[in-house]
Amino acid sequence: MRPALLAALTVCALFAMAGIPQAQTWSPSEAQKNTLLSYVTGYFTALDRGDFSAAYDFLDPALKAQLTLSQYKTTRAASAAPGDRVKTRQLVGVTWYPGQGAGGTGVAVAVDYLSETEGNVSTCGYLVWLEREAGRQFALLRDEHSSFPRAVVEEGLDALSENQRNAVLAPPACRSLFGAEK
Repeated sequence: MRPALLAALTVCALFAMAGIPQAQTWSPSEAQKNTLLSYVTGYFTALDRGDFSAAYDFLDPALKAQLTLSQYKTTRAASAAPGDRVKTRQLVGVTWYPGQGAGGTGVAVAVDYLSETEGNVSTCGYLVWLEREAGRQFALLRDEHSSFPRAVVEEGLDALSENQRNAVLAPPACRSLFGAEK
């Protein structure tokens, strides 16, 4: 990842985290915010380099039990446009869910993002991370995303079928990409 892009990602993430909707009696520590940011940045950096083995290392063990490294690489390689590098990426929302995991001691975190490639492909998606115990590492539980040629985004939702519109409007980042509220 280019240094300028990494810096922009970091700044966007810090600003996004500053305005996180929180439960009234709980909020993440600065260490949790910083650790999450390092995991998100590391995961995206691995994907941007095409290092799918490194990206796979971020997955939760339960997810790895269902998805082999070979399957992950095949899926990721199929969805990546060769030579089309990420030009911009912005974290547009971070939501913390305390009391998750075994014994209710973990924290789940949803991270919504938008990106655009040099080939004018826009992507909207979200990552769900789990910190099983406070102060421990995060593991990726879910990576959902949709990609569209920039021209489709500019045409707007009317250019999509009803099924496509419903899929697009599900993640908050995608609603933001198309300028729609659900």
